Amino acid sequence: MKIKFISMLLCVFMFFSAVSLTVGAQENTELCEFEYLKRDVSTGDGYVLIEYAEEKITLSGDRDTTQIPKGENIKVTIKAVPGSVITEVVYDGVPMGFGDPAQELNMTIENFGSDHSLKITYEIQTYTCSVKSIGNGSVSIIEPQTDRTSVSLPVGENFIFYAEAQEGFEITAITVNGEAIDLTKYGQTDVIKITRFQMELPQITETTDVLVVFSSASSKGKFGDVNSDDKVNVVDATLIQKFVAGLVDFDANQSLYGDVDGDLRITVKDATAVQKYTAGIISSFPAENR
Repeated sequence: MKIKFISMLLCVFMFFSAVSLTVGAQENTELCEFEYLKRDVSTGDGYVLIEYAEEKITLSGDRDTTQIPKGENIKVTIKAVPGSVITEVVYDGVPMGFGDPAQELNMTIENFGSDHSLKITYEIQTYTCSVKSIGNGSVSIIEPQTDRTSVSLPVGENFIFYAEAQEGFEITAITVNGEAIDLTKYGQTDVIKITRFQMELPQITETTDVLVVFSSASSKGKFGDVNSDDKVNVVDATLIQKFVAGLVDFDANQSLYGDVDGDLRITVKDATAVQKYTAGIISSFPAENR
C-alpha cells in the first residue's frame, strides 16, 4: 500500500512538471510586432497578407498590427484592390524601389527577429479605353455602360465592346492596340462573314484602343452596277451620265456603286470607267481595292 502511494505521488509530480515545462516554453516564446500603415484610402486602397507556418493573417486597416513568433520565416503579399495600384513601399522607414506601379508585390522576411513596420502608398489608376471604326457599321461600349465610344476605366476593370455592320456589309478586321484579332476563331470563313461581334477585354492594365474595319463594298451589289441587274454594261454607264447631268437621282446603294474610281464623287470619269470595263479595256475598278 505504501509503495502504491509513493508511485502515485511520483506520477502526479511528473505530470505537473511536464505541464510546468510546457507553459514555461510558451511563456518564453518571443513575439515580435509587425505593423502595417497605409495612407488616406481616398487615393487608393489595398491590404497585406502575412503567411508563416500554417498561419495566414490579413492586415487591412491603417496601423493594424500582429504578433509573430521570433525566428519565423514569413511571406508578405501586398495587394492593391481593383482600381488601385501600389506606388510606394517603405520597410522599416526605408523606401524600397520596385519600378512601375503594381497591383501585387511579394517579399520574404527570413528569421523574423525584431519589430518591423510596412508603410504602403496606394493610388487610383485609370486607363482610357476606346473603340473606333472605319467603313459601313457602328461600334459601342457595353461595359461600362456609356453612350460614348471612349471611357476611362480603373485598372483591373473589364471592357466590353460591340460592333455591327450595316445591312449588306461585313466586318473585315478588328485590332486591339494594333494586334489583329483572328476572326476565323469566331466563325469567319470564305463563305460565312461576320456582321456582328462582341468581345470582353478583362482586367485592363493599359490604355486600350480598338479599331473595327467594316467593308466598304456591300456583299449585295457590285461596283458599276447602278441599275442592280447584277451586270455591268453600257446601261449602267448611261445611267451614271444621266445622274451627272441631273436627270435622275441615286439612292445610297447607287451612290456607293456608281463611284467606281473611289474619289467619293460620281462624275463623268465614273461613266467613262464603266464604258472601259464594258469594252474589256480594264478588268476592275479602283474602288474595289479601297
